[in-house]
Amino acid sequence: MVYPIVSYGSQVLKKRAEVISPDHPNLKEFIQNMFDTMYACAGVGLAAPQVNFSIRLFIVDGAPFDDEDATLT
Repeated sequence: MVYPIVSYGSQVLKKRAEVISPDHPNLKEFIQNMFDTMYACAGVGLAAPQVNFSIRLFIVDGAPFDDEDATLT
């Protein structure tokens, strides 16, 4: 499922998000839906409040920046 991204100024982005535990209901499904949403928007990271869930959770996929031919300077 792809969630809609909330806009700047949304109330969910202004309040302190709730701490959750690993046994939070439907956590694995929610995380998968967040990845689906992030990839649909061509992003590399997404926080739960950005999809209107006021919990402390974020996902990141740095694979787009993984370039074996890149050199550090």
